[in-house]
Amino acid sequence: DFEAGVLCDVWSAVQSFDVCDGIDNDCNDLIDEDDPGPVWFRDFDADGYGDALLTENACSQPIGFVDNDLDCDDTNPSRHPGAAELCDNLDNDCEPGTLDGAHEAWYLQPCDGPDADLCEEGSTICLAGASFCDDDTPDNVEICDDVDNDCDGFTDEGCSRSLEPDLFAEAGILEQICLAPRRVVRASR
Repeated sequence: DFEAGVLCDVWSAVQSFDVCDGIDNDCNDLIDEDDPGPVWFRDFDADGYGDALLTENACSQPIGFVDNDLDCDDTNPSRHPGAAELCDNLDNDCEPGTLDGAHEAWYLQPCDGPDADLCEEGSTICLAGASFCDDDTPDNVEICDDVDNDCDGFTDEGCSRSLEPDLFAEAGILEQICLAPRRVVRASR
């Protein structure tokens, strides 16, 4: 084409390289070979984070592509940087160092394990995709010490009390003291 050749001759005297614009700026019959445009990353799950392995160069953003390659699972829109780390055996936030379940409301809350007492001596953690109380302490048994040892809201239940004279107080004042539970020992015959 005469006009295209004339334009190309005039333009090539000024422009000796291609820029990303879809036009053969340097008149060598190749389009955008010097500047193929930025790299775009496929965002299959449409979560705003792309797949580092699926790229395309283009002057403007292609549909279904983003300008980052930060997605750790481009098939799951709930797995991407900044996502809440759920208790599901998956790396939801794309940070391998974040513990599974770390963003659950119950994570690291006090809990009582399978023992018989009611004391919350453990922490709720995520184990194998489920919440778990890591309290592995033995039962706390109530003893006479004015402390709720078994965490049931009562102090020294099951222990006997006796009124005894207070040796360090004024005369006639009695104090309650705890008596240890009596043990019955049977003699064998």
